[in-house]
Amino acid sequence: MPHFTYYLRDFFTNSGYFPLSRTQYVQLLNCCFRYSSFVSFRHLNSEHPVASCLAKWEVKPDNIEFDISDDPSKRSIYAACEELHQAMLMWCDDLFSLDAYGESPLPEDPMFFREDGSVFFSSIIHEGECSLYPRADESIEDILSSRHWLYIDENGSPAVPAKDHQIPLPDYNEVLNDQMFKELSLIQRSPERYLPALTVNAICDYIQNYRPPFLRNAKGLPPAFSCLPSWYIAFRMYALGECDALTSTELPIAFRNKKIEGENGLFYFFELLAQYVDLMRKSANR
Repeated sequence: MPHFTYYLRDFFTNSGYFPLSRTQYVQLLNCCFRYSSFVSFRHLNSEHPVASCLAKWEVKPDNIEFDISDDPSKRSIYAACEELHQAMLMWCDDLFSLDAYGESPLPEDPMFFREDGSVFFSSIIHEGECSLYPRADESIEDILSSRHWLYIDENGSPAVPAKDHQIPLPDYNEVLNDQMFKELSLIQRSPERYLPALTVNAICDYIQNYRPPFLRNAKGLPPAFSCLPSWYIAFRMYALGECDALTSTELPIAFRNKKIEGENGLFYFFELLAQYVDLMRKSANR
């Protein structure tokens, strides 16, 4: 179902660390308790003092089927009362501190349910994710003001192009001096000398198999793609955003979705690369 998900790390680059602030945590809990009747936790450490505190709010409704995606047997259900609300505010300052495996283990993976058992909020704390499933009459605008909440469509894809998100701009001069960038510049000038075909598939195959010169004759190494420089990973995110194909990790598929194939795809690849280099140059000259 369509929903909004907050990612502790940047979704597109798998980088950075963006915990909720105390203010954001308070806003989120206020919202969850406003629209929910039940709270659930997973992996509760029975020896932790919080366990005995929670016991007085535990409920076992017989006539409600809760929309629980993980193992229900590992969860307990509690009344979403004001006392529990205040307790959660006291336990920690950040949602992602609710980790059952920390030094001071707390109840993990909170979920909030409406009166009918439908899910309003879910979380996978160790993955750094939490999600809201609002209905039309449930306002969450103040929660979504943080840029790290992404709208996820019915196919499970974020409905925002990568170019509009947090695409890191590498150091302009470092990229110009990077060996792989220099080789791509040679290919752009004379692609027929380096590629078996003048297609975007061919250039992407070349990149996927790229290794720095000093590693090209080595044996027993990890897959070649682990040798790709970080600037190219950022460029690929930019290119995927331009092609509106976030569900794909391969540029050839993204280009085909935009009806740019064959030789035109190769030229478009280098056109996007030139645009990205220009962004780096402008950023460096600010």
